[in-house]
Amino acid sequence: MSTAKPKVLIVDDQRFNLETLGQLLRSEYEILVADSGDEGIRLALAEHPDLILLDIMMPDPDGYTVLKELKESTSTRDIPVIVISGSDTAQAEEKGLLLGAIDYISKPIRPIIVKSRIRTQLENSRLRREVEALNLNDLLTGLPNLRSFEVRLKIEWAHAVREKAPLSILFIDIDDFRAYNDKFGHPQGDLLLKEVAGALAHTIKRASDFLARIEEDLFGVLLWNTDGQAAKIVVSRIQDAIAEMAVPTLSGSWTVATVSIGLAWQTPGPKDEIEPLLKQAISRLSLAQDDGGNRLVIE
Repeated sequence: MSTAKPKVLIVDDQRFNLETLGQLLRSEYEILVADSGDEGIRLALAEHPDLILLDIMMPDPDGYTVLKELKESTSTRDIPVIVISGSDTAQAEEKGLLLGAIDYISKPIRPIIVKSRIRTQLENSRLRREVEALNLNDLLTGLPNLRSFEVRLKIEWAHAVREKAPLSILFIDIDDFRAYNDKFGHPQGDLLLKEVAGALAHTIKRASDFLARIEEDLFGVLLWNTDGQAAKIVVSRIQDAIAEMAVPTLSGSWTVATVSIGLAWQTPGPKDEIEPLLKQAISRLSLAQDDGGNRLVIE
């Protein structure tokens, strides 16, 4: 069993902040420091830390730009990033989370909060790796399957209860998929499924979020620390990605697809159960389909 300390990269242009956080965390973690966004990206690529603490208010490139680059790279997109900022506005926090940050800490730094958040996110990363190690993937799309979704849902629900944070669930279904199969054949239907899966995977960027293929043409998404309004922004991006998608056929033509989406969210308490939220999301998906498809139902 490895006894190596988890590796934490701190990216901040202020030497005082680097030294303060380094002293705070050095007893528990191997610390790497970068005093610019470019150096932070370089170290992330070279060292692949277990977690990154990223200051947002840096000169060019600022923290948002660094975060965007980290999440667009296949080498670093799965590294959890906690953003740190002197701004405590909801807009600043929402922007960081939507770009892929897993958590948000406001300055001034409170040692107990910082240590608690880091421990929580590293433990969540460990649990996610264990789920991935089970190889619970759908063979066609490469996405996690239903069983993996169920395991991850339990993890994220417990996480949401512990952190008093919102959890959003999306159920996404391809409109008229059976008719598409009947018209073009099952091999073409499989190609459509893979294209939709790829579009969804490209859109769901945060390491803390989770995308799975639940059954034939049904996909499920878990959005950690995301309320209904923030989830609607993610849904808009999903709809745009699907609308831009064109699937080739054997005859040389192109086909398109639309999706129906049911969204439910909750900040769960210790006595709450998962099942009502799941039923709510499925019910809203059914309403979206019954209303003609190609739409979101959130309430």
